[in-house]
Amino acid sequence: MLKLIEQGVPQAEIQESAYRYQQDIESGRRRIVGVNAFKVDDDARDVKAKLLKVSPKLERDQVKRLKAFKKSRDVGGVKRSLEALANGAKSKDNLFPLVLHCVEASATLGEICGSLRTLFGEYHGR
Repeated sequence: MLKLIEQGVPQAEIQESAYRYQQDIESGRRRIVGVNAFKVDDDARDVKAKLLKVSPKLERDQVKRLKAFKKSRDVGGVKRSLEALANGAKSKDNLFPLVLHCVEASATLGEICGSLRTLFGEYHGR
């Protein structure tokens, strides 16, 4: 292999492969979403998304159900499961079982995300 490297054979193979790959993309033989297939027009990106309007009555009803849900659960169990999730997120542990435990303990999606958000932060785009 050393002799081949000195002769530039692997580098030439890589260069040839990259050239063929790019040719396939440009000719359309290889389709990549957003690059040469299913591209979004620049005009479509400028369109503002319509905001979801929630009726005040629906909002009040949902808040009432959420308060009743939170009142009926074991607050200590929720807190312990969220702390275990936060501790697991600080390590290289698999978070799925910890998230599942939070759900089983009746933690809300907002509480679970909030626990992770304090550790990892939040992405805001460009």
